[in-house]
Amino acid sequence: MSEMTSMTSMTSMTSMTSMTSMGSYGNPAALGALAGFSGDPLLTDALIRSRTRSLPPEDTPAWNRPQGSGWGEGELPIPSAALVDHWQPAVRAHIALQALQRTVHFGVKTDGAGGVSASISHLNLGSEPPDSEHHALSIGWQPIATLVRPSRAVFDVQVSKVVDHARSDGRRHRAPEILTQVLPQVPFWNSIVPMSPWRNPFSFEFLGIALHFGMQITHRFKHAFAVPRPNELSVHVQPILQTPGWSALPSGHATEAYMAARILRAMLGQDDPSHVHAALQRQAQSIADNRVYAGLHYPVDSLAGQILGETLAEYVLSRCTQMPWTPRTFAGTDSDLKSIDFKPLEHPMCTQQPWLTLGTPAAGTSADPLLAHLWKRACAEWEAVGFKPTV
Repeated sequence: MSEMTSMTSMTSMTSMTSMTSMGSYGNPAALGALAGFSGDPLLTDALIRSRTRSLPPEDTPAWNRPQGSGWGEGELPIPSAALVDHWQPAVRAHIALQALQRTVHFGVKTDGAGGVSASISHLNLGSEPPDSEHHALSIGWQPIATLVRPSRAVFDVQVSKVVDHARSDGRRHRAPEILTQVLPQVPFWNSIVPMSPWRNPFSFEFLGIALHFGMQITHRFKHAFAVPRPNELSVHVQPILQTPGWSALPSGHATEAYMAARILRAMLGQDDPSHVHAALQRQAQSIADNRVYAGLHYPVDSLAGQILGETLAEYVLSRCTQMPWTPRTFAGTDSDLKSIDFKPLEHPMCTQQPWLTLGTPAAGTSADPLLAHLWKRACAEWEAVGFKPTV
């Protein structure tokens, strides 16, 4: 046995012994993790030897899957949304993201004078994709969200607000939050909502899928708008974090925070004015504000992110439950946007504003069976402890 093989085997054996001593037998997750040691050379050789002793005599009839276990002899599983429960979480996420993406169209328009608008629309598919030249595919379009890029004059004024934040005591006071919110802000949601990975694994999984979808859409908008970061317009900004390698508007943190808040409210049945509703909204605003104090975003980025995040959350919920979503457009004159500060609690997304236009609520589309299944699993975790999801 080579030195490397020996070291690997000893490491695996030590790890296995350590896990057992830490109580693997009383912890199903820890016990199941032992299956992950496959591939270790010593274990591989041991399994080869073990097989020869564990098999019945050669003349013993072959073992077959028992009847009534999902499919019988000579059969294969019948395709259904529930089969997704048998796959690994990462694979479920891939499948769910494809279901969300297949009905969304992204478009960009320019006016030749520097004006840029971008939008996402729902493709209301009238049938399955054609399987022959005689099978027609009918498509209807429903708007989801439209964002219009502000002018350079707006950002020239907005960057002074970022500088004011940098000069204030708020930057130092918020520094711990700024640093710990670089990654998805799970602890800050959990501090409000009684959610844990042990009791709510499916809720975390669903939220992760929704936010991944949201970030894909957000980066399409960012790419289309190519808005310079504040420190590209003023040397006085001097961010306290490495400036991300993508453009500013809309704020990804604001989009993610408001998307998470909206979905969590639906899971817990807290859409009506409540302490949980208010706390989640304030937390989302704080997360968005912190990126401005850090010197990475303009206040107007947070506003666009809130509009996009809440609308995308409604759209995801619609694909699970057929509930309607409200199309929203972010736009405004220079005079509106130059002076704007991000105060979402004063400007709810259900009220028309100079920079916000509400469309007619879109009729709920046909729920995707797989997305609906994943949503129901998540809601069941909250129903089991007395909550009543709103959708």
